Amino acid sequence: MPLADLLPIVGALSAPAFLLIFAMAALGAPLLALLCLLTAAFRSGFHSEAYARRLLRMALTCAVPALLLTLATAMAAGWRSPWLFDWLRAEPSAPGLFTSGALVYCVLLATLRRDRRSRVLPLGRTFLVAVLAVALIWLGLILVTALQDQARAVLHAPMDAGVGVVPLLPPNAASMPKIWLAVAGAVILACMTAGAVSLEYMLLRRDSEPFGRDALANVLRLAARSTMRCALLAAVFTMGVWLRLAKLLPALTDVTAAPHIASFSGASLATQLLLGLSTASWALVFLFSLSASRVQRPWDSPLAVHACVLATWLGLTSVLSLGLLNFYAG
Repeated sequence: MPLADLLPIVGALSAPAFLLIFAMAALGAPLLALLCLLTAAFRSGFHSEAYARRLLRMALTCAVPALLLTLATAMAAGWRSPWLFDWLRAEPSAPGLFTSGALVYCVLLATLRRDRRSRVLPLGRTFLVAVLAVALIWLGLILVTALQDQARAVLHAPMDAGVGVVPLLPPNAASMPKIWLAVAGAVILACMTAGAVSLEYMLLRRDSEPFGRDALANVLRLAARSTMRCALLAAVFTMGVWLRLAKLLPALTDVTAAPHIASFSGASLATQLLLGLSTASWALVFLFSLSASRVQRPWDSPLAVHACVLATWLGLTSVLSLGLLNFYAG
C-alpha cells in the first residue's frame, strides 16, 4: 500500500481516536489508581492517595460521555446497517453483558466520587472497579473482533439475483487467538492514556484543588512519572509486535506462486509503518512526561503536558488505522 493511500485512512480515523481517548482514560484510571493506592499502603504516601482520588474522579468524567457516544454510535450504525440488529439478536449475551457492565462501572465510579466523608480511599471498591475495567476491556475486544468478522462476511457475501445470504457469526472468546496478549496490550495503553489525560485534567483544575501549590506540583510530577512508566511499557510492547511481524514477513512472502503476494507485501509494509508510528508516539509520550516530571511547577510550562496528550492521540489513531487495515486485508 503506497503512502498516498495510507494518509487519508489515518486522517479519517483521527476523530474516532480522539473519542477513544476518553474511553481508554475511563478504563485505565482505576487500574492506575489501584497501583497508586497499593504504593501508598506500603510507603504511606499522601501524594499517591491524592492522585488516586483525582484519577477516579476523572474516570467518571470520561466514562459518561464515552458511554453515551458509544450508544449513539451503535444506534446510528444499526440504522445504517440493518444486519447489525440481526447480529445482536442472534447472540445478545455478550453485548448485554458489556452494556450492563458499563452501566455498573459508571455507578461504582459515582459512588466512589460521592464518598468524600472518609479520608482513606476504600481499597476494596477500587480493586472491584479495576477488575470490572479489565473485564470491560476483554468484552470490548471480543465484541470488536466478532463485529469485524461479521462485517467482513457481509462485505464479501456472494450475491445471487441481488440477494446475499450471510451466516451470523456470534461473539466467541474461544475463537480469538492470543486474546490475553491483546488484553495486556490494551490495559497498558489504557493506563498510559489515563496518565496523560490526568495530567491535562489536573492542570485545568489547578485553581480548584484544595491543597497548596507545592502539593499540587508533587501530584503532577507523580502523574508524569506514572505516565512515563506506562509509555515505556507500551513502546516495548509495540516494538515486540513489530519485531515479531518483521520476523514472520520473510516466511510469509516466500511463496512466489501465490497471486496475492503483491497486495500482502503492501499491506505488511503499511502495517510496519503504522506500528513504527505508534511506537514513536509512545516514545514521545515518554519524553514529554519525563520533561513534565522534572519541572518544578508544571503549570508554568504546560506545553509538555499538551504535547503528551497530542502524542497519545497520534498513537491511538495509528492503532485504529491498524485495525481498519486488518479488516480490509482479511
